[in-house]
Amino acid sequence: MNYIKVGTISKPLGLKGELKVATDSDFVTERFAKGNVLFGNFPSGMKKITISSFRLHQGKPVITVDDLFDINLIQDYLGIDLFVDQDTLKPLKEDEFYLHELLGKRVENTEGELLGTVTDVIFLPSSPVLEVKDGENERILIPFVNAFIAKIDKDLIIINEIEGLR
Repeated sequence: MNYIKVGTISKPLGLKGELKVATDSDFVTERFAKGNVLFGNFPSGMKKITISSFRLHQGKPVITVDDLFDINLIQDYLGIDLFVDQDTLKPLKEDEFYLHELLGKRVENTEGELLGTVTDVIFLPSSPVLEVKDGENERILIPFVNAFIAKIDKDLIIINEIEGLR
């Protein structure tokens, strides 16, 4: 089974076992819906987690898991990364991508010059930003917006490079 990270349990909310989840998912209400199965990366290994309840609190997901409705019962879940089985991901439109699909792609400018490889996607309020590292481990940050992204292929992202980008 291939696991794809979808969030991290950050901290409890209240005394009834609710957990705040830090996530960059665009499918929050679908991903964390009651009854959905996630996998938690515990020190002892991956463990199946069933979502017992879901709600949004100040725009962020809050869940209860495995019918644990008491703050004293959820301490082992704090800080745990949450994953889904890659086979359960829904197909996206042609111009949409899952985060894990961007990681590891080569990045070139429109002249064919290799800039590096995508190592991370940083989510900022204005837009996502691709972190690209070159062969010398130098970091380039590229806004993931149409003005910069010319084309995305299976293994390659071609960007419109502007002066001062690197």
